[in-house]
Amino acid sequence: MSWYKVTLSHDDISARKHMALQDGFTKIFIANRGPGDAGMYQSLEFGVHEYFFPPGAVRIALPLIVAYGGVECPAPTRAEVKPSVVDSANEDCPFRSP
Repeated sequence: MSWYKVTLSHDDISARKHMALQDGFTKIFIANRGPGDAGMYQSLEFGVHEYFFPPGAVRIALPLIVAYGGVECPAPTRAEVKPSVVDSANEDCPFRSP
């Protein structure tokens, strides 16, 4: 299973779609007991509104991710993203090596 990415526009951010995406994912994440291989990550690049989901997140939340325009993408490096919704350890997410 691949990583997925959701890209939102500035208008989407103004409409708080990023918060709706995060809230929806949080509910699914909690309902699945916070798997260590799942999470939601946000790009660190200024002005870019990209949200990344590892294969474990795709396994539990694909319909939500697709509903927000999610598409398959290469895995980011851990240094390219910050966690939005993750298990405290999040050691099991398969990030790309730098």
